[in-house]
Formats: sequence, structure tokens, C-alpha cells
Amino acid sequence: MVVVCSPDYLRENPIQEESDLKNRALLHVDDETRWREWFINNQLTPPVLRENLIPQEPHFQISSTANGLGVALIPQSMIQTELKSGVLVNVFDRTYVTSFAYHLGIPNRIPLSESATIFKNWLLSQCSE
Repeated sequence: MVVVCSPDYLRENPIQEESDLKNRALLHVDDETRWREWFINNQLTPPVLRENLIPQEPHFQISSTANGLGVALIPQSMIQTELKSGVLVNVFDRTYVTSFAYHLGIPNRIPLSESATIFKNWLLSQCSE
């Protein structure tokens, strides 16, 4: 995960250290669990997230962040293009470990169709990058 915002948001709302995020608009698509984990993992007390936007889809979170509405905690793999182009900036220039993960479930006794096998192999190739 990376903490990101737009360059304009960062200019208008300077963030020097992790504790500065307590006073920033924190965008999230979940129930605040990722931000809560992030604050705890950084030995900070999680703030009460009351004035934060909660986009319902990850691409709305990315768009809201790019449009300067706040700071987001997003998997780095989802925003490579935005980071390379400068639309989003990695506020602390680092990644953070999270307990969140994606899982691919494959039935034990049912062979996968050809298209499912192609998708599985593609998905696993994306994960190895």
C-alpha cells in the first residue's frame, strides 16, 4: 500500500510525517479498516474518521484522490500509471505492509475450463510482477 494524493493537495496541505495525516481528509472505499491498520502499524492512534469521503469503488477513490479531495491508501500496483505520470504522488516515498490480500479460489475436483485456465495463468502472471 502507498499513501498518495495529488501534487496540488500536497502543496496546499503539507504532509511531513505520518502523524500529519490525522488532520487530513482520508479517502477510503472500505469501513476505515485499512486506515485504522495503517495508523496502528505506524504506532499512531487512529483518528475518528468523520469528515472523510467514502467512494464506493476503487476507481472513484483514485479519481477523487487525483482531483485533490484528500489522501488515499491504495495498493501501489493499482496506480502505477498515475504515479509515473505525476497525477498522484507517493507522499512518504515508500510502501506499507498490509494484512489485506486477494485470493484465487479453484475447486478441488472440478477441472477448469480452457478460458478459466487462461485467466488463472494471466492473473498469476500479474501477481508475479
